[in-house]
Amino acid sequence: MASSGKISTLQIKQMNNQLSTRLLHADECHEDQAVSPAISVTTTWSAQGEGADGRYVYGRIGTPVRDRAEVLLGELEGGHAVLYSSGLAALWAALVYYNPKRVAVDGGYHGTLFALDMYSRKYGTRLIGLEEDFKAGDMVWLETPKNPKCEVYDVAFFATKCQVTGATLCVDSTFAPPPLQKLLTCGAHCIMHSSTKYLAGHSDALGGVLVVPKPKVAEDLRSERTLLGSVPGSLEAWLLVRSLRTLPLRVNQQNASALCIVQWLSSGAASHVVKVHHPSLSTSPGHAIAMRQMAGGYGPMFSFECDSEVLARTLPQRTRLFLDATSLGGVESLMEWRYKHDKTQPLGLLRVSIGLEDAEDLIKDLEQALDAPLDVTSLLGVLQNVKFHLTNDGILELQHDTKVAAMSSKIWNFREIRYKGHCKDNR
Repeated sequence: MASSGKISTLQIKQMNNQLSTRLLHADECHEDQAVSPAISVTTTWSAQGEGADGRYVYGRIGTPVRDRAEVLLGELEGGHAVLYSSGLAALWAALVYYNPKRVAVDGGYHGTLFALDMYSRKYGTRLIGLEEDFKAGDMVWLETPKNPKCEVYDVAFFATKCQVTGATLCVDSTFAPPPLQKLLTCGAHCIMHSSTKYLAGHSDALGGVLVVPKPKVAEDLRSERTLLGSVPGSLEAWLLVRSLRTLPLRVNQQNASALCIVQWLSSGAASHVVKVHHPSLSTSPGHAIAMRQMAGGYGPMFSFECDSEVLARTLPQRTRLFLDATSLGGVESLMEWRYKHDKTQPLGLLRVSIGLEDAEDLIKDLEQALDAPLDVTSLLGVLQNVKFHLTNDGILELQHDTKVAAMSSKIWNFREIRYKGHCKDNR
């Protein structure tokens, strides 16, 4: 029989191609001659047809397009990937598989912290800090860069500490996927991504992934996933395959734009900005670690703090290009007042996800939003029991007790506002 000329995934790996090439070709052995893979909407396969060899039986066990996505994700991190229906589903799968007696964690994404708290309450697993001594059976959960202030942890340091003690090191790398950093090479036992973010990259496909260095661990995770039922849909897997093809192009451009904007924000040229959080800054905790660990760049995520809560609350709505939305990693730039979702964060903090717009356009948009006079009714919209007084020099003094939902009307602008907030709950 004549050879089809197709090469295997192993042969592609042996060609030592760059990441962008591998993300286009590493999964070619998983499909017929179609250039774009089928979505595989079927939930089951006939035993008398193509599935007679048992490769595909039922959609919860495996599908062709999910297999292709997992091949690409394994290439991305240099390991073996298992896909899930969301990032939190991937976290839960890791907890089920490693079954830790204790979990060491220090802040980060509030959804992760809520899930760990629920797991702890239901199953008796203790939550401890990263500064404590680890033991065999512990799980160490790092998030680096950490949401939302982009602190960087030394993964190699914790990998050594886990190796000595017998603990398991899992790292959430959502904020900085390859090509920015590859953390299995630092000694992590498991890498997690919310693939909803940069990997899918278009704000249209929920998903999560665990990547491990050993194929046997990946096989066991897949077996447990079949019983957990936390599989991604075929459309989501197909969208992920499509998006992974352009991941290096997107992330490198987003990273370069973020660096330009961070430099502008931290230069003193931006009005009302008192602090900027990004690993590229020499003043950032972990900057020296990031220089070594994040060889591909410091990431498209950053946050900054304004000199007043009111400005921070209203700024996302005053921009023209940034969307006032949560999540991150898509082609569109997003900005959110982080306290709205995470009450542990400073009241003046804004989290920013940079998309694919031109960096200069985004800087101009931030500049006009920061410089524009505050609209009085936008203040009234976020304050309750407001007492205000217009002084002789045209300054509006405000005092308030608690916060309520925004009022919709807009009436006046004042030259300057002196804001005095007194919150009964001391927040």
